[in-house]
Amino acid sequence: MIVLYVDISVFPAGILQPLFYSQHFPKSLNYGGIGVVIGHEITHGFDDKGRQFDKDGNLMQWWNNATIKAFRERAQCIVDQYSRYKLQEVNLYINGRMTQGENIADNGGLKQAFRVITKIRYINRQVNRLVYTVRFSRNLYNVYMYMLR
Repeated sequence: MIVLYVDISVFPAGILQPLFYSQHFPKSLNYGGIGVVIGHEITHGFDDKGRQFDKDGNLMQWWNNATIKAFRERAQCIVDQYSRYKLQEVNLYINGRMTQGENIADNGGLKQAFRVITKIRYINRQVNRLVYTVRFSRNLYNVYMYMLR
């Protein structure tokens, strides 16, 4: 939840339970769950409403005109996409303009969680390579020392 007019995000401890998080879940599932929620809330600071406030919560235009234009073009894509979704039960289409802030935040949260897990997997691969290199070097050293005896 974002507290409006205050630069703070609150994540109650109660959210740290399945389906969002569990110590028994693999890391990727936890990042996909709680990571999306955290990314979603952070993205609200840059959605159609949040972008209008500065870091201190003051209503002001802090983006330049080119950034605002680019944002509006991308936001319109989200509006158009979600406006095509039909709720079959009531035979009505979603109003993408009305839901745009949440839709932007959902997309942003998913993107950020994916970036994090991708980066962590890359880091883990690098660490595993380093561990392998260190083990190989130790084994080579031991073989060399054995040959010197």
